[in-house]
Amino acid sequence: MNWDAIGAVGEIVGAIAVLLTLGYLALQIRQNNKSIRSSIYTSWVDIGSLVHTLRAEYPEVFEKAISPGREPELLTKQEAQIAESICAHMFNLFEAHYLHYVNGTIDEHVFDSKRRNMRWRMESPFVRQTWFKIAEHVYDHRFIDFVNREVLGSEDSESG
Repeated sequence: MNWDAIGAVGEIVGAIAVLLTLGYLALQIRQNNKSIRSSIYTSWVDIGSLVHTLRAEYPEVFEKAISPGREPELLTKQEAQIAESICAHMFNLFEAHYLHYVNGTIDEHVFDSKRRNMRWRMESPFVRQTWFKIAEHVYDHRFIDFVNREVLGSEDSESG
């Protein structure tokens, strides 16, 4: 066997090794994406569970302020603070959904259900009022623009 033949065999072995490595890396990336999506859903469940726990602990606050389609009732100072805290948790969850969608971590179908939930929650006057009270100070401006335009149907971020 001459050096040219050994070189050719080496090139073939090298090409096969490269293909195997690329296949392995593609598999690892796919598994990593699944793991990331799983972590995202777990964090959503955690925040959603917190909101549901707060709902169970403070049902009167939900009835008075958070329930979509209801006019807010007069809240005590403590109830208003609780309701604002619940709203902040919901907004944080909504922002996480939005940013994952924008970054391509979740697809359009998943995000569409989250968008519908945002619209439904924003039907509460108290929730909308809280949004306009805190959004500019807390949330990503892309998310604020999205909520004002796509969820609330308003170009004016100061309306409310």
